[in-house]
Amino acid sequence: MVSLTDKEVYSHLRRKELGLHCRRRTRGAAETELLLIDMPETLNSEKGHDTLDIPLLDQGRIQAIWQEQRRHLHCIQDPPGVQLHTQTGSITQGGVILPVYRCARLHFFGVVPPQPVHSR
Repeated sequence: MVSLTDKEVYSHLRRKELGLHCRRRTRGAAETELLLIDMPETLNSEKGHDTLDIPLLDQGRIQAIWQEQRRHLHCIQDPPGVQLHTQTGSITQGGVILPVYRCARLHFFGVVPPQPVHSR
């Protein structure tokens, strides 16, 4: 078995190709919310300014958008107990057998709408 570092693997695989071999999952509403809460705080620091020290985002607008959109976090999570990836085959690359997956996320939500978790 060949032992490659992550950097070596990423240098040989394009982003689209890498997507064929990885099963992605959403993190859950609570963890997603924590990450999204942290992002405006980070962008409000020096990391969120351009080279002329001008803020990249309007903090007031970002907070207003977040207050409106945070209720949709549950809507964009993978449904619990539903397997959204199907292995459709495998390929050998560099002597390593890689599974090939197809994700049904878009197809699933296009056919079966997610259950609403909030009222308007």
